[in-house]
Order: sequence, then C-alpha cells, then structure tokens
Amino acid sequence: MKVSRSCILVVAALLVAPFGLMSCLKGGTLTAITVTPTNSTVAKGTTTPFVATAVFSDGTTLVWTTAVTWNSSDPAIALVSNVTGSQGFVTSEEVGAATITATDLSNGFSGSTTVTVSNAINMIVTPSNPVISLATTTQQQFTAMETFANGTELDLTTLVFWESSDPAVAQISNSTGSYGLATLVSAGTTTITATDLITNITGTTILTVTP
Repeated sequence: MKVSRSCILVVAALLVAPFGLMSCLKGGTLTAITVTPTNSTVAKGTTTPFVATAVFSDGTTLVWTTAVTWNSSDPAIALVSNVTGSQGFVTSEEVGAATITATDLSNGFSGSTTVTVSNAINMIVTPSNPVISLATTTQQQFTAMETFANGTELDLTTLVFWESSDPAVAQISNSTGSYGLATLVSAGTTTITATDLITNITGTTILTVTP
C-alpha cells in the first residue's frame, strides 16, 4: 500500500490526532482546515470553544482541534488557548473583532474565522407577563430585544432560540416567518424563554392563558 508523505507526518502526530492514520489508510491527504463557529458574536467576559476540522482529499473530515496551533490576531480582544484540555477555547477580553486562526504546523494548512466581542448585558422579552384569553385569540407574538452597556438595543426576535416551558399551554415557533409566535393550546401558565445561542444571554416572560 502506498502511503503519502503527509500521511507519515500524521502518523508521527498520533498522540495529538489519533484518528489521522485512519484517514490516511482511506487514501485521503489533508487539503484544508476549517474553523467554527463562523463569524460569531460573543459577549465580553465569556469563554467559547472553537473547533478546527481537517478536510481530506477523499471527502472525509476529522476534528483537528488538538492537532493545530491556535492564534488570535488581537489577544487583547479575544484570547485563544493552546493549553492541553482547552485548545481552541476563546476568552473575550474587550469589545472589538479579532481573527482566530488554526494552523497545522506539519504542512502549513490553516483556517480562520472572525469573532466579534459584544458588550451585550441582557435580553428583554415582550410583552411582559401577558394574560391572554383563549376566547379572544389563539396566538401571541413575542419579541426579544438585547440591550448593551451603552444603552442601545437590538431586535433579535428572528435570531434567538425560543422555548415554552409547557407546550401543553402554549407552543412557540422557531420557524422562518413566525419566530416568537406563540400558539395558545390550553389554560395554564408557561415561561417563554428567548436564548441568544452565541452569547448565551437569555430573557424570559410568563404567559398566562385563561379560558
């Protein structure tokens, strides 16, 4: 069986990339590295794991997070770790943007993404604690507004993940064209939660449904 030079390099790095040999035996050689999440926004003071993925010529992909060297274009804004056990973890230090790069030093392939650090502080879901009668309507639209330290607000209704703590009382949509639209099912109380999956900031309101 013919083994490429790049495969030999991967075998030498088995301690940090134990699945590299498997990919070589499939006939693939490394062609690219991608970094995710792509062009994300994170809250200041939070830590977010980034993942490096190796793409091979035979179409296979492998998580390569621990086999690369991580770098930030501006550590004062976003600091990325190369410490064992936390490789790829990005800590947001200051508001701004930085490029996070993952490089496989054995062959020079690298991938990068941009991370923007935000000073978002909380999220408000409206209407606040509404009481709605099923005799009047079967739907209620909710809105999620994220607020920032400088006092500005951003409507994230179509960008957050919506949840209802009791779908038997009300179900809420995460579908295009109806984000945040609750469908009332039966009388009772449920908590409506909006979560910014990038910053992990959440907002809640209590919906009471009456007959």
